[in-house]
Amino acid sequence: MRISSTVEKSIEIIRWCLFNKKPLYQGCARFGHTRAYVARACKLYGHIADPQCREMISLYKKLQENDNFHSRREKKKSKGEPQPEAIKEEGVVFDAENGMVDSRGFNHVKTLDEILSEAKVDLNLWEVERHLINKWDVTNAMGGVFQNWQVKVWLKRKSKEELELFEVFLNSIKAYAPEYKGIDHKVDGRYALEISVADLHIGKFGYGKETLDGDYDTEIAIQRYQDAIDFFISQTKHLGGQIDQIILPCGNDLINIDNIRNETSSGTPQSVDSRWHRMFLKAQGMLIRAIDKLRLIAPVNIIMVGGNHDYVAMYHLGCVLAAWYRQADDIHVDNSPSQRKYVSYGPNLIAYTHGNEERHQDLGLIVAQEKPDLWAATKFRQIHLGHFHKKKEMRWIDGDEWQGFKVKILPSLSSADSWHSSKGYCSNKSALAFLYDKEKGQVAEYTYNVI
Repeated sequence: MRISSTVEKSIEIIRWCLFNKKPLYQGCARFGHTRAYVARACKLYGHIADPQCREMISLYKKLQENDNFHSRREKKKSKGEPQPEAIKEEGVVFDAENGMVDSRGFNHVKTLDEILSEAKVDLNLWEVERHLINKWDVTNAMGGVFQNWQVKVWLKRKSKEELELFEVFLNSIKAYAPEYKGIDHKVDGRYALEISVADLHIGKFGYGKETLDGDYDTEIAIQRYQDAIDFFISQTKHLGGQIDQIILPCGNDLINIDNIRNETSSGTPQSVDSRWHRMFLKAQGMLIRAIDKLRLIAPVNIIMVGGNHDYVAMYHLGCVLAAWYRQADDIHVDNSPSQRKYVSYGPNLIAYTHGNEERHQDLGLIVAQEKPDLWAATKFRQIHLGHFHKKKEMRWIDGDEWQGFKVKILPSLSSADSWHSSKGYCSNKSALAFLYDKEKGQVAEYTYNVI
């Protein structure tokens, strides 16, 4: 139902209740709606700056003040306690007592990462159980159309024992982290090599006879990752010391689940082959082996990119990698909480995000707003996404046909599980690497395919 008709019907119901001195649930039933119809309309649309919405809230509050607002049974249940207000304060509200974060009123919070950042949620103390993101078009009284957003997060406080164990875990890694000796790479500073293995989904279980896409489990995923790393090293070996930086995005659903209940970050159950703890340790060992290989070629810039399957796990894995390589001067780990990460190299600007939150047509403007200095200083701009398990490229031309901003959706090495197979979702299993010139932009792209 359209917003305007919902608000109009709610106003009609409230007026009938006020005129006839009837409780709200009777008014809703009188007009053929559930008893929560009006309350839900006030919650969803009450913060919109529209005359009808404001009238609805005004009448609703007036009805709340009357004795006939609730039925006799509801009054008895409430024991005389005051009713909650229909409209609370605007902005991002963090209810730590109940472990909830939501955005109210007019704001530009559109993603999970943005609302956690605005609310200053400490992910060392809290973990995300699930979250909800809705958007809808709203027409005001003047006929204008704008987009409204709802973002809500349910949090779970980590136990004291869990926090203490993780702190002990990090301290032990720092204490026993290997002493990496410095390497004289003797580079001439011409190329940066990005190796992007997205959506590996370590721990996903696929039974080949069921999915018709081959078997898939933790060991197969790790072997494909290692084979891809070795392939890209071999393909760029001829460049010798001309590579002065390796960019290694880590995450983008690297791990298939985010908790011991075998669920994603938002609580969706998954088919897995083992326990979360084992997947985490396997992913940790796989990345350390890969990074140790890559640092023999050039300094490694590790970019942690949280996905919709492993948002919390990637933050923790970033903490582990930062502790492990704390004594390696040629290893940098970007584990910042921001949804989007940025790397610049000469005239190249590369941004990273999982891609499940933002509207892709908005990404160019988002990057220009978040990093105006980098946008102005670069000529070749790209943003790399995971999530969609396919290779896709979109380009926006902004005036000059040789200038633009590219969005690249990266492929996956992962095979299908039973759910994806039942939906008919399938794609080639691939990984990509990109070579950037310090003056000429991207000059090469390498593809590793699982045959």
